[in-house]
Amino acid sequence: MEVIRFLAKHIVTREGIVITLMFVAAIWELIDIFSKKCTYEKKEKIFSYIIAFSYIIEGILFPIRSLNVVINAICTLLCVTLLVCLILRLRLRIIQAKKAKQASL
Repeated sequence: MEVIRFLAKHIVTREGIVITLMFVAAIWELIDIFSKKCTYEKKEKIFSYIIAFSYIIEGILFPIRSLNVVINAICTLLCVTLLVCLILRLRLRIIQAKKAKQASL
């Protein structure tokens, strides 16, 4: 959480841009899930839901300027969860691509 605030203050101009990007990423994930072209398996859909809601909750908690240990712990947990879900979803997509490639041969 503090790293994102540092980046927002010193590199990315303002926190508003970071918050906006988080909400845009969440909306993008949700649109992708609910689109008619969505062919996600059940596991991949669950990972996508967790990713979207992690972005939303991070965007809500981000502007809170307190040094509250509980909020920082929640944000850290959400960041770790987000990264793990992104890695697991990528891994599933790689496995699916390999299966599709083997099936087409």
